[in-house]
Amino acid sequence: MTKNKTPKAKAPKTPVPPTPVKFVAKSANDKLVGSRDYHASTSYSPVGPSCPTTCWYHPESDFIHLRPKGFKGCYAAKGRSAFSTRPEAFAGADLDRAGLALVQSRIERALLAHVAGDEIIDIFRWHTGGDVLHPDSGDVWIDHVTLIVQTADRCLELGIPFIGYTACWRLADAQSLKDVFLASVQTFDDALEALAMGWQVALGVMPEDYEAALQFLRDHGARVSGCPEQHDKADSCAECGICAIIDPDKIHPHKYPLYMRYRKFARTSGILSSVVFVNHP
Repeated sequence: MTKNKTPKAKAPKTPVPPTPVKFVAKSANDKLVGSRDYHASTSYSPVGPSCPTTCWYHPESDFIHLRPKGFKGCYAAKGRSAFSTRPEAFAGADLDRAGLALVQSRIERALLAHVAGDEIIDIFRWHTGGDVLHPDSGDVWIDHVTLIVQTADRCLELGIPFIGYTACWRLADAQSLKDVFLASVQTFDDALEALAMGWQVALGVMPEDYEAALQFLRDHGARVSGCPEQHDKADSCAECGICAIIDPDKIHPHKYPLYMRYRKFARTSGILSSVVFVNHP
């Protein structure tokens, strides 16, 4: 007669250490992947503490009084994204090089899986929410910026489209990002200033100002496009690529023929153009 064996107790899961920048190896963000099963990786920083108050989308923006009627604040502080961008989500994280080293380790594991062919990364967006200021000091977090540039270089080497935006484009310690990020701006004057500094710009405007914004930038010699995803010309960022850096010779064959449709034939690895975005609904 077989005796009933007492089931072994499961070992408790080791809690995952919090990090100052959250890395998500496979994101379900609608804008990044759209309606298809693309593999997108992304990161988040705390919205507010990591962002300059010069950004109109900041929860405590210096320019709240100038926001037009109907202006919508930072989309990353709403909906599901808010769970990843609220300051409380980063409680207990090491806000130093050790914390960033843990972030780098998690990213490297994902990149190694890409190299092995186990989990191909179709697109990598640094910061679906947040920016590059140190949450404690309010200054540009130089080690964070260095990690971004290193990751962008690694993605370029591996043929992974890499996208990012920053509202810290005026700050001296953020200038090394201008080859991999777009400058996030909300006024025509700021757009001209950022362009003069060598940035491509992501100009966010109200719907009624969209056509005027495109024409303004073209009149000032900028190469510019409207956001294809916002205007139903691409299902997602993965099917666009205008904002991304990528070596066109390394774009991998994909089951979805529209993958990176605006990059396949562009003979440059840099950001293709400035982009005008309509204020998020």
